[in-house]
Amino acid sequence: MVYAIISEKDNQTSLAYFKSKKIPQGNYVRVSSLQLLAQKLNAGDVVYVVGIDRFSSVGVFVAFADSVLKAGASMKILEQPYLDIGNGKHYRPSVEEHLKTLVALESANGNRLLGSLKLTTTGKDYVARCVTDITVGMIIRSLVKDLRHYEEQLKEVDEEIERMYNSMGCTLTTIPGVNVITAAKIVSEIGDVRRFSSASKLAQFAAIAPLKMSSANSETTKKRKEGNRRLQATIYFLAIQMIQVSSKKTARNPAFRNYYVKRRKQGKPPKQVLICISRRLINIIYGMLKNQIEYRMPEVEYLEEDLETEGQ
Repeated sequence: MVYAIISEKDNQTSLAYFKSKKIPQGNYVRVSSLQLLAQKLNAGDVVYVVGIDRFSSVGVFVAFADSVLKAGASMKILEQPYLDIGNGKHYRPSVEEHLKTLVALESANGNRLLGSLKLTTTGKDYVARCVTDITVGMIIRSLVKDLRHYEEQLKEVDEEIERMYNSMGCTLTTIPGVNVITAAKIVSEIGDVRRFSSASKLAQFAAIAPLKMSSANSETTKKRKEGNRRLQATIYFLAIQMIQVSSKKTARNPAFRNYYVKRRKQGKPPKQVLICISRRLINIIYGMLKNQIEYRMPEVEYLEEDLETEGQ
């Protein structure tokens, strides 16, 4: 079932949003009836709400969210999608801590205000609503602050990685399509390249060199189970970049693209050809790291007509 939570804040725009989600009007539930909705929720049900300011308090929001999770349902919030829950999605521990703190603040501030003012029932409801709106704003500001903090941390980490990479004198960024982060990832997985006596040994370490299985009449290849899967994935992704063609029909690396086209026209599966390219990249990377030389693009003619015929 699909439900919508509505309050006096919702207008025609909100109703149009719920209509777009194909929610029957009989499934519109007012905030004052949340307990009844919580009791009849089942696994797989979805609850839509425009914003968390539709709830009468942060405490009510937290309690209802808990009911949604326990029922195996999910809740989608239009204005705060980062607070969606259910369907395998839970709040991060930091968000839960914020919510607990804000519920406590809401209760303390609300009681303090209500205790110091002589208000009618309507006035008390209005004050409670104001406190809730302020607290909801605190939730949003707190989450935005967290996100900005994480962005700043990631930027600092990227800058430190670039500084460390440049101090090592590596040349992998001279390969088209390899930025500092990718190069640093490759170097961090390989370590000191001198510990490998040959490119073949490095290929085995990267789980790129296949095992050859021979019998009396045939020879087949089999993937290695051992090896560094992180390095394997990085090199494979790099192989995909090597065969890319721009919208202007310019190949990033004509040599690798031509090789890919040739092997595909011979009937080789794309994945098998990319593994072969990955193996060639291992040879190149090994030589560059060991001899500290830059990458030189092979001077080959880009076979554009073959690419159009091949259609890849």
